[in-house]
Amino acid sequence: MTAPAILGMPAVGQTTMANSIPVTMASDQPGATGGTSSTFGAAKPATGTAVGASDGTNMQPLLVDVSGYLKVNVAAGGAGGGAATVADGADVAEGSVADAAWSGTGSSSAIAALKAIYAKVAGVLGVTQSGTWTIQPGNTPNTTAWKVDGSAVTQPVSNASLPLPTGASTSAKQAAIGTAGSASADVISVQGVTSMTALKVDGSGVTQPVSIAAAPVLVAGTALIGKVGIDQTTPGTTNGVTDVGSTNWAPSQVSVANTATSLLASRAGRQAVIVTQMGTTPVYLGGSGVTAATGAFLAGVIGAVKVIPTTAAVYGITATGSQSVSVEEHY
Repeated sequence: MTAPAILGMPAVGQTTMANSIPVTMASDQPGATGGTSSTFGAAKPATGTAVGASDGTNMQPLLVDVSGYLKVNVAAGGAGGGAATVADGADVAEGSVADAAWSGTGSSSAIAALKAIYAKVAGVLGVTQSGTWTIQPGNTPNTTAWKVDGSAVTQPVSNASLPLPTGASTSAKQAAIGTAGSASADVISVQGVTSMTALKVDGSGVTQPVSIAAAPVLVAGTALIGKVGIDQTTPGTTNGVTDVGSTNWAPSQVSVANTATSLLASRAGRQAVIVTQMGTTPVYLGGSGVTAATGAFLAGVIGAVKVIPTTAAVYGITATGSQSVSVEEHY
């Protein structure tokens, strides 16, 4: 019989809790070495249980950056897994091939921005020449290129075969400008009409006498030669003079009502009628049918004056009430 069987102890090996013997360990019993624990975010302890990953043969450490992110280095080809593929549109910054060209305002994807750049330059970059470029005159392709020589000095120009436009100067000899006081070899005729006789001027630059003995008869109404008489004494003639001022002056005062009121009767030879306001009620002046709506206005201000140069009868009217006026007749 074995010892466990004698002592009533379970056999060596794993068993259930019911078949196990409880064991009490002293609180100061040292534990196993090699493991440790530390606070998250604290400095790495000097010793501890290593955590790593296998490279197939050896244990390799796992590293993180200063932000605590795990550093991952994917080997070329992804260890047989193939190149990584980003689905169209999954990368927001890159954008989708269906993105419209950027309008120029706000944010956009990289693809939208590239489309906008392409749209700007596509229409102006249709250039196919390379190397040496040929500059051609005009807009016709494949014409002869410009040729410039002369070593940057002034070159003679011949116009022997160039037709002159209409109205341009001709190749005929032009008259030279002569010197004042001397005869000119090139004579220019001054003419009023085609083929007329040229003007002839003489007298050696002094004042010449002019005779009108053979002049034609003056037209009626033109200036006369000789003594001129003007009749200013006969009234009614073209040059008659009339004295200024009236012979008679007849002042009066009239109270004008709100019906047509006679100020003066008609008089032949009258020069003028002067009506002066004596109060503050407006008065309207005119003929026998005058009204406040049709008469000449005489303001309701004391001293206001209306001069009427007429020989006809003069009437006045107020819109309401009555008003006295001064009437002066000159004849």
